[in-house]
Amino acid sequence: MIKFIKVSKTYGNDRQALRNINLELEEGSFTFLMGSTGSGKSTLIKLLYREEVATSGDILVFGKNVRALNAAEVPLLRQQTGVVFQDFKLLPQRTVFENVAFALEIMGTPRRDIDKRVRSALELTGLAHVVNAYPGQLSGGEQQRVSVARAIINKPTLLLADEPTGNLDPETSWEIIRLLMKINHSGTTVLVSTHNKTIVNHARKRVIKLDKGSIVEDLPAGARSGN
Repeated sequence: MIKFIKVSKTYGNDRQALRNINLELEEGSFTFLMGSTGSGKSTLIKLLYREEVATSGDILVFGKNVRALNAAEVPLLRQQTGVVFQDFKLLPQRTVFENVAFALEIMGTPRRDIDKRVRSALELTGLAHVVNAYPGQLSGGEQQRVSVARAIINKPTLLLADEPTGNLDPETSWEIIRLLMKINHSGTTVLVSTHNKTIVNHARKRVIKLDKGSIVEDLPAGARSGN
């Protein structure tokens, strides 16, 4: 499903964000990516949807080498990949429905299909009651649920969540993780970056730890994270 082969990423200031990463994620798996700020978590996720390009090595996603894709092939990769961000990235002047529908509108999806798919995504994420609300009228947890609904609107094969609970309280954070696990149970491969050890230990999923751009630990599902 996903495979990193000797992947490194160096930024223009000679800062090496990732070092010789070898990693494989099975289709349908749920994996946590752990590490402190600056460990390389966000960079690794950005490489998967071509927000960043690896300096060396190969990244295989959906059977294609992401690093070798040309500009015309990147939109197709992103249609198959949902992304959830820590800061939500919602459009403040659009309603919940409009935020979730936005990607479908850009693709020229027929209005009838948009209505059906958006309402289905909002039902799944527990947001049917706020369909006409604006982001500023929602709690942080509700805004993150909108972000998740938007990420899954195209029924992606892969869902990436970059610190999705970073701005949320513990109870709401666990609600978001349970929602991501529910989506995973439908067959979607999920990769979540976090520094929240409590959530990781409670979820008991596979954990990959990064430190200074290198993988320092790979724990199987069910193992508890250490320090």
